[in-house]
Amino acid sequence: MGQEERAAYQEQLRKDVPLGGTFGNAEQDSAPVLVFLATDASHFIAGQLLPVDGGFAAVR
Repeated sequence: MGQEERAAYQEQLRKDVPLGGTFGNAEQDSAPVLVFLATDASHFIAGQLLPVDGGFAAVR
């Protein structure tokens, strides 16, 4: 991918991902959710989809 294509791609990400404008970091964004789901604090959650995507799916 050339510089112009990369710049266009990054600009599109800024528009498509409402929370942060880029893809998340696994340690910072996904890990806390996974830790929560592995604890007793999530004992009453069943059959749910929890997108950890910065709002990407919500704007599609």
